[in-house]
Amino acid sequence: MPGDTRSWGTTEWEDHVQLLLKRKYRVPGTYQHVPDTNGDHGIEGYAIDGTAYQCYSAQNWTDSKSLYEKQRNKMTDDIGKFIANATELVRLLGSVKIKIWNFVVPYYSNKEILKHAKVKENLVRNTKLAHADKDFTVSVITEDDFLVERQELANAGLSSFDVSLQKVPQETLDKWLQSANNVSLVSNLNSKALQIVGSDSGPKLTKFRLGVVRNYINGDNRLIAKLT
Repeated sequence: MPGDTRSWGTTEWEDHVQLLLKRKYRVPGTYQHVPDTNGDHGIEGYAIDGTAYQCYSAQNWTDSKSLYEKQRNKMTDDIGKFIANATELVRLLGSVKIKIWNFVVPYYSNKEILKHAKVKENLVRNTKLAHADKDFTVSVITEDDFLVERQELANAGLSSFDVSLQKVPQETLDKWLQSANNVSLVSNLNSKALQIVGSDSGPKLTKFRLGVVRNYINGDNRLIAKLT
């Protein structure tokens, strides 16, 4: 299932995601954190490319159904704010039109939340908001979409993850990179690695990619150990 089931406090999760986003959009001025003073209006940050982010960490959920219900209700509330606060959002965003509204959660396990996202996506499109692109989309993402940024936080000592790692065989790394289930993750990793290490780095680029995958697999292994 996408993400990590470990417990996050509501503000702790948002703070963590903001750190990830500020590494994803490393060029100053390309990402804007939106403080929630007087309400967040359905976004907690946006990039100049039209991508918006809203964070949510469900509390006290007990199973897939209860997690889905909490996430569904939160998404409904936040998209409602995104619509209701149109005038204020136009002032806030200026010429930026939101193309993708990302609902950033630690973990999700029920595909119904993806169906609900499409319902809300169509609602926004049909409302024809001045601050939303005509092809507005709603996506559900987790920290899995920030592999490189997560590793950067760990390297900088800013991550709350336990980074004591076990050795991962080369064969396991190769299988992970070649798995059809990881195509989008590998594509994102390759893109970010080129930005950080550079295309002419050769062995250094390979070492960086394998290091990120090794740490990711270790994280999954620790999670499995806690659940068994």
